[in-house]
Amino acid sequence: MCASKKKKGLFDMVWDWLCSLKVNVIILISLAVTSIFGTIIPQGKDPDIYIKFAGPKWYEFFKATQLDDMYHSYWFVALLGLLCVTITVCSIDKFPSVWRFFVKPKKDLDDNQVKYIDLKETLTLKTSMQDATDLYSTFLTKNIADVTHTEIDGKQHLFAQSGLWTRFGVYITHLSLIIIIVGALVGVFWGEKGYIQIGEFTTVNSYYSQNIDDMKELDFYLRLNGYETTYYDNSMQPKAFISDITVIDNGREVKRQLVKVNNTLQYKGYTFYQSSYGAAGNDSFYMILDVIKKSDGTKAISNGLVYSNEATLIPGTADKVTLVSYKDDKQWGPMAGLKVTKPDGTSKSFWAYPKFQGEEDKREGDYKFLVSKVKELQYTGMQVANDPGVWTVYIGCGLMIIGTLIAFFMSHKRFWVRIENDGGSNKTKVTFAASTNKNKETFEREFNIIKEKFVKFEA
Repeated sequence: MCASKKKKGLFDMVWDWLCSLKVNVIILISLAVTSIFGTIIPQGKDPDIYIKFAGPKWYEFFKATQLDDMYHSYWFVALLGLLCVTITVCSIDKFPSVWRFFVKPKKDLDDNQVKYIDLKETLTLKTSMQDATDLYSTFLTKNIADVTHTEIDGKQHLFAQSGLWTRFGVYITHLSLIIIIVGALVGVFWGEKGYIQIGEFTTVNSYYSQNIDDMKELDFYLRLNGYETTYYDNSMQPKAFISDITVIDNGREVKRQLVKVNNTLQYKGYTFYQSSYGAAGNDSFYMILDVIKKSDGTKAISNGLVYSNEATLIPGTADKVTLVSYKDDKQWGPMAGLKVTKPDGTSKSFWAYPKFQGEEDKREGDYKFLVSKVKELQYTGMQVANDPGVWTVYIGCGLMIIGTLIAFFMSHKRFWVRIENDGGSNKTKVTFAASTNKNKETFEREFNIIKEKFVKFEA
């Protein structure tokens, strides 16, 4: 009568469940599907945005299920945590069988192996066992790797292997997944996201934090030197949104960069993404101009920045110039409405045209006002992100590439040579066999090349 199988305990059943391929696949599919929801549904927005997006009832559903902030939700974090647990349990469960290859490699070639190994060759030599052993020990060392020599029941066994360490490739991949998940969770719980708005020619060092619904200060300043929207030729379709940003740290300008949609600014772990723009409002505009004295041709102002309704003194004189208006005309392009005021209070107003500076030669007066740019003051809006886990994720991705290359393209190769007397005659029987754990078709071609060298010693 057969003995009944031992009933598994709760721990064993849970362990087997965590090791199940089906469970791991279900977790991965769940993460993939929920990530789609996280892409479709706006994350971390104000309630009115969700109500406008899907209606009040759906907003209540999003709130109850945390779909409005999915990546911080308890269930998404639980899925990631469960994936880490299953990966760890599977690795621990399979590790003893892999470790045996290191501590107890099979160094002899028995009849059972010979029966089931596909890659093998047997030949007979007219030489002594000792000479054959020395011959093939040298052969394996030269063509494969260092040799281990074992004697069992009067038979000589030679063993060589290469790529033993590649059996850890799958564990490197598993470790990389865990590191990536940990890095992602660090970013989710300790990272910062927010929004910063900077007016042209102004400096700020705080942003609106999405995570804590409050203003948060930076330990450096950002200055917007200028903002431009460029358009495709003969079209009003935007081509690029460009913010000229200077980073000021400890009172010094340490970095200057043009921030575009696909060109972010990075500094001290923070990343700034171009996200929006607009007019500063309040009829605010500015111009950049040169002022040339007609009397002697000298330049009184060079690349001067003049704001709207601010009287600017012309150096070397008592006269002042004021930018009083701005408009963009279809025929003339951008136009700057200027007013020159004399010390006695009298003034004269006129238009200056950046695209047609030659018009200044026709205008009477003491000065030529060459306006190179006139436009409304703009602000730029940028998304702010600070992810302390990003380097952890990068390390995990690097390990994943290494682990994947090892797991798919490298293999553990084992070679045996068994040397024995051939039935008491003066001949020696030699059996050569080999196996690998992956890429068997490629290894078979490699084995055939080695076998050609092996059989050259046949009697």
